[in-house]
Amino acid sequence: DKGLSIFPNPSKGIFFLDSRYDIDNATITVYNVKGQELLKGTLPASKSIDLTPFGSGMYILRLVTSKYTFTKTLALN
Repeated sequence: DKGLSIFPNPSKGIFFLDSRYDIDNATITVYNVKGQELLKGTLPASKSIDLTPFGSGMYILRLVTSKYTFTKTLALN
């Protein structure tokens, strides 16, 4: 998992993030498969993201902390 787990994946819209590293105040960016930025902001304290407004498909999540950068593929069905 390279230090970051996202579950459930696939999901109906809500994804939860868990990491063995400190991801508090991390910046998250979500892209569609065309590379268009759909969402950008700070990871909420709940460590969850809601992609429901974007509809079914594949998405790319990029999470950046002061020390680490993670990239994961998300499936929304």
